[in-house]
Amino acid sequence: MNRIIISEEYNPYYNLALEEDLLRGVNTDEVILYLWQNEKTVVIGRNQNPYLECDVPQLAANGVRLARRISGGGAVYHDLGNLNFTFIYLEQHKNLEQQLNVIKKSG
Repeated sequence: MNRIIISEEYNPYYNLALEEDLLRGVNTDEVILYLWQNEKTVVIGRNQNPYLECDVPQLAANGVRLARRISGGGAVYHDLGNLNFTFIYLEQHKNLEQQLNVIKKSG
């Protein structure tokens, strides 16, 4: 079974929590495509120190949120000018070529 979930929220804390909930609850027979956008936010990986990755006081002064995701990786900036996507599945459904083609063909 395949599902597409489109968040209507722009709150990064909500969107990242929903992503984690989907990850923890994915059924064995499904692949989920999760589409979401955040208001001005810097998202950091689970092992990053925010004070080494960005100027935290400057973020606050400019109304930019700081959020941490459960996965690793670098710091990234999100705003309403970009669309984030996440494929959520169990390992046996991994098919990177097919999943990337979904993104390529929808543009």
